Amino acid sequence: SARGSYLRRALDADPSAAFEVYSFSYRGYVPNDGYGLVGNSQYSVEEDSEALLDYIIKEHPAARRVMLFSHSIGTGPASFLSFKRTDSDLACVGLGMPFESGTQVGLELSMYAASVLFWSIDSWQSALRLYNMDEDVPLVVLGAGRDELIAPHHHKECYEKAQSTDKIFLFDPEGRHMDMTSAINMDVDKYDEWFDRCKAR
Repeated sequence: SARGSYLRRALDADPSAAFEVYSFSYRGYVPNDGYGLVGNSQYSVEEDSEALLDYIIKEHPAARRVMLFSHSIGTGPASFLSFKRTDSDLACVGLGMPFESGTQVGLELSMYAASVLFWSIDSWQSALRLYNMDEDVPLVVLGAGRDELIAPHHHKECYEKAQSTDKIFLFDPEGRHMDMTSAINMDVDKYDEWFDRCKAR
């Protein structure tokens, strides 16, 4: 969970001063409705994620900036928001096991014989979005050397393409797709220093 990995020490000082919002259900993906043959599921998720961010900022103005953390397919809409929004809205962005693009992952998973429809229609150009992100938004990218779903080179490429001027890459060579905490544990001090900078913004 986010609290168990990214937010390990986030609320130590004053737990009442912060709250968490999670997005689990993606419109357009099974078993949800809304999928079509024109990529509207990706765009629906992007619209929903931005609408959620706007709602949080509107309803909780004391929050000032939002810490945006994500994992796996969630790094798609997180990369979108890092490109679409600025540091006036985002305190920082965290990407756990991100992918360069959904299309590329689909090709790799299908051994390049045929792209998986799920990924070929929804291209999720994460690395391109990160290349055009606001450079003032701090970024952490978590990677795993034994990721069985998203090849590790995607994690590193997203980190390298991102334009953030305060970015760190934490990589567990033995980690698997769900091992965000183990990636952070590779250099806890480095992560905590980065997180403290985010909290101070």
